[in-house]
Amino acid sequence: MRDLAESDIPAGFNPGGEGVGINTLCDPLRGIAYDTSHSQWFSNKNVQITVGVVRNTSLAPLRFDEASCRGQDVLAVSVWPSASLAPGQSAEIYVAYESRGTARRTRTSLLSTTR
Repeated sequence: MRDLAESDIPAGFNPGGEGVGINTLCDPLRGIAYDTSHSQWFSNKNVQITVGVVRNTSLAPLRFDEASCRGQDVLAVSVWPSASLAPGQSAEIYVAYESRGTARRTRTSLLSTTR
């Protein structure tokens, strides 16, 4: 997780493909929004990592509770730079979980590039 926080790809992981979204891996929390428009996925043979963004949408400071990202497949959760978020502040969240099959590669639509 440290490699991801330092903008590096962890050794043995491949970027890209598709994975499970943060909003699926983590339970809803009052005052916390999951930004589903920004996600990254990394995988190896056994583990997938979803990188997403959480934002404090309340008017008070909140702490993102990593325990809200639980499930039988979840291996680890980390937030960077801090799980304590001021109103309007965002942080990256990293959730590692056991692979649920082969990660699929994505492609850019030829139609969307001509617009």
